[in-house]
Amino acid sequence: MNEKKLLEKLGIDLLIIIGVLMISMPLIKNSLVGIVTQNSVLVNKTKLPSDVETESIHPVQFEDIIKQAGQAADTYGSVQIESLGWGVPLLIGVTNANLAVGGVVLYPERTIENHNIVIAGHHLGISQLLFGPILEVKEGDQIDLNYRGEAASYFVTSLKEVDETDLTVLEDTDSTQLTLITCPSPQLSNKRFVVIAKLNSQVKKTKANVELNVRQWQQSKNGFFISWLSLFLVLLVMIGLITIKHYISNKINDN
Repeated sequence: MNEKKLLEKLGIDLLIIIGVLMISMPLIKNSLVGIVTQNSVLVNKTKLPSDVETESIHPVQFEDIIKQAGQAADTYGSVQIESLGWGVPLLIGVTNANLAVGGVVLYPERTIENHNIVIAGHHLGISQLLFGPILEVKEGDQIDLNYRGEAASYFVTSLKEVDETDLTVLEDTDSTQLTLITCPSPQLSNKRFVVIAKLNSQVKKTKANVELNVRQWQQSKNGFFISWLSLFLVLLVMIGLITIKHYISNKINDN
């Protein structure tokens, strides 16, 4: 095989790899988010930070994943929906890195008793990853919240989709309420899916226990396996396409 033909074959292989990577980019990105969240070290805290960081929020990008990879995350509790087998840790600070790990408490100074606790999270389109599963919640479902050493159980009273400019769902209340917010789809949207839940039991003090609070977090074993499996399938597709291309090329040359 002369040098020109070799370069042509290598060029075609490179185009195949680039094409598969471009098509698979959302899957690869979301798989990496799953792997990073599974491996984040959670440091449980109850005292609010003196400086709460905020920044402009965008869909999860590779730099957000890289920034969080291997970093410890300060968690202030968890939110769980047992009927969905779902739960995420709660973080303080509206940052892209925090949203790549769990739910962000929008008004951290609010306490469970007689306030509206508002928690926002990303919807990435992978089962059990971040806030996507809450779209499956139903009215009457129980939601368990543990926040800064207090715990309460709620029941879902309403589900609705609102415009992103509708800030009424963020307003505080004089009763104990929980509000979960995410996008209605993995794609960029100007709509928000909102879950409203009311108190179902007495607010009670609990001892902070990160293992208890996040026992459902991301369905750790299954989520971790699915993330790696997704990356493996992408690699397998690339190898398969290149192998088929070489097989066809050899057959043509033989004839």
